[in-house]
Amino acid sequence: MDFDNVAELVKGMQEYLESHDIRKAGLPEYDAFEVNGDQDPRLKALTDKDRYGEYLGRYYHSSVTSPDDPHVSSKITVYLDSDDRPMGVWNNIGGFVDNYEIFEHHDGYFTGACYMVMGGHVTPSHFTYYVLQDGRVTEMHSLPGASMDVGTVIVSRFEFGYEGDTTVLKTAFNYINDLKEDGTYELRRKDDLLLPPKSAKKIGGKGRKRVDNQEKLASMLNEKVNDQMTLEELVDAFFEVISKAKPVDDEMLQYTAGDYPQDLGPFTPPCSFILMRQTPNGDEFFQLNLEVGFDIPEGEKIPYDFRCFEDGDEDLKEFVLNSKSFNALKDKAISYVQVYVDET
Repeated sequence: MDFDNVAELVKGMQEYLESHDIRKAGLPEYDAFEVNGDQDPRLKALTDKDRYGEYLGRYYHSSVTSPDDPHVSSKITVYLDSDDRPMGVWNNIGGFVDNYEIFEHHDGYFTGACYMVMGGHVTPSHFTYYVLQDGRVTEMHSLPGASMDVGTVIVSRFEFGYEGDTTVLKTAFNYINDLKEDGTYELRRKDDLLLPPKSAKKIGGKGRKRVDNQEKLASMLNEKVNDQMTLEELVDAFFEVISKAKPVDDEMLQYTAGDYPQDLGPFTPPCSFILMRQTPNGDEFFQLNLEVGFDIPEGEKIPYDFRCFEDGDEDLKEFVLNSKSFNALKDKAISYVQVYVDET
């Protein structure tokens, strides 16, 4: 496996998603340990050392390091094999919603596939390659959201060193790559995640930074939208609200709509219409989402569109209104409208 080859990373992810069924992951075959409360010594030996997900995976790390996240107070279970290697992480975040990261071990590396399971529907999200050297993870190559589109792939790459049992984060970059006609990928931009955001400002004398977590924008957007509006009115509301936001370096806008073009069996995402604004937060991101659902007759296929824009919202709005997916959906009955903020 060439971990610098984006096409190879995407191919490995696609082959995994097409050939694996989370319902056949076999987690009950392994030893299960609860993270919360008094931990079993086998698990505690790993949680005490894990700083970036290098021992227990990115999903575990993102859950336990988000103090305002409901995942922290809910049940997190880690599954270990007889060699104390992670085989899976499971977290029920309420009701019929469960999150998983399923691990598969290979010579010199292992992979982690993250899924959200809601009722009977399974949605894949992050897919990560964990590169090993002398039994320790020295690199992570993660494709966040890449399962939704392979035309534009953002690969997050982390490099680690070790001082005794302490992990040291050496480098962290986001690589934004565009698919070329010959099947290879061309690097569009490389972002250093360890640099402070250029737009961060100090408040008072305590050195606190103002972070655009987009919650205010979400509240404004919630007041403007409802499921009785037309799709064009919802699009107008989204772009009107985000136009009021202060400019942020490395801000990105994204549009995803229609039926996912590849059949991934039970992991195929549902038809979607999502407008998203992403802003940086250190080595993570806040994402404001406007999601619209539709009542679509069984068997009808909606054209798929995916675009990322970084140079202003008017270009993206024009693209949305002229897209095949928008025109196929604009007269469909709207079943729900959701506004929410994710932190990844």
